[in-house]
Amino acid sequence: MSRFLNALTVIAVSVWLGFGQAHAEPKGTFVGASSHVTEGTASVEKSSSGFVIRLHADFWFDGAPDPWVSLGKGDTLNAVQIATLRERSGEQVYKIPLGIDPAEYDKVVIYCVKFTVPLGIAVLEP
Repeated sequence: MSRFLNALTVIAVSVWLGFGQAHAEPKGTFVGASSHVTEGTASVEKSSSGFVIRLHADFWFDGAPDPWVSLGKGDTLNAVQIATLRERSGEQVYKIPLGIDPAEYDKVVIYCVKFTVPLGIAVLEP
């Protein structure tokens, strides 16, 4: 009987803490900025090795020098630079470094470091 009660306790605590529940991954659609065209979807996802930014298959960017994938927060569009943009289109995944909590950021931004301007902004929503 005690094993049964222990199992029920574990299940009750797990449900109460939210383990096993599906959580919405923050996702947004790019809007071009600074006279650039940026389209498609970005999301922040949990992977087996931490968090990643995923630019989905519908991602497309018209091009600019020195584009970076960044996380933005409020009016700060280049709060954390994640990596240089590898391709102008298609699905891409960028690992968010350990120690950076993606829940603190509300945007994925394609940002031109050379000219310090945003090129595309995807506001993340659950």
